Amino acid sequence: MKLKGLAILAMIVAMCAFVASAFTPPTPFMIQGYVFYENGSACNGSIVNITNQTTGKVFTAETDVSSNYYQFILANGTNVNTSEILQFDVRDGSQSKVFNHTVNETEINNGGIFNFNITLASAQIIFDTGQGTYPSIMGVHEGNFTPLYNITVHQIYTYPCVGTGGHSERVIFYDYKTDETKINVSWKGYQGDYHNITVSPPVKLREGKKYSYEIKTGSYPQIIHNQTCGNGYGRMTCTRFVDANGKEYNDWIPAIRLE
Repeated sequence: MKLKGLAILAMIVAMCAFVASAFTPPTPFMIQGYVFYENGSACNGSIVNITNQTTGKVFTAETDVSSNYYQFILANGTNVNTSEILQFDVRDGSQSKVFNHTVNETEINNGGIFNFNITLASAQIIFDTGQGTYPSIMGVHEGNFTPLYNITVHQIYTYPCVGTGGHSERVIFYDYKTDETKINVSWKGYQGDYHNITVSPPVKLREGKKYSYEIKTGSYPQIIHNQTCGNGYGRMTCTRFVDANGKEYNDWIPAIRLE
């Protein structure tokens, strides 16, 4: 009878262990990291989706337009197991990248937390004032420019008024604090695509750094008739414009594109 009682007790213990394991919720699995471009700049507000190729389940990361951080929390009841394949689909609005990652035992044993940074090809950052308006006249523009991203400038385009030869004759950008010249290029005359001035070698204007500019225009370039002109890539501010007749203004910005 004693042995039988022990056998029953062992059976009860085993059943309890089975029930406990059956009702123990799985550990949440977290995937988190940052999305960068190849040049090291942050890719803010990206869209990151994951498809579990084994189960077919699709998950969308939590992201924010002001940050390059992304996060998935696969809640209790969602199993991710060793050797399963997760397909990442990452988009920034202009490009996408799709790749696979096989879950390994180390990630599973790391408390369900998986840190994974993602790199996209560097997007070409362009600062474009957009087209300007009349009145227009040639002259010398002075002001400041602050890029919101690193911008590598290969050429500078000047918007011309329709039917004119509007262009920039000389463009200078220099460090606002040190006066160190960063860009100093001149027009090559009415030949080829004369609305563009080539910057060779290309020059990187750094994110958040303030630069002063001096732009001498010819003929009739389009004009932004505001003291400031800004968008998601940078901001220009006019401090002084002297036209060909010697008149001065503080709200004329040349309509240009840095690319």
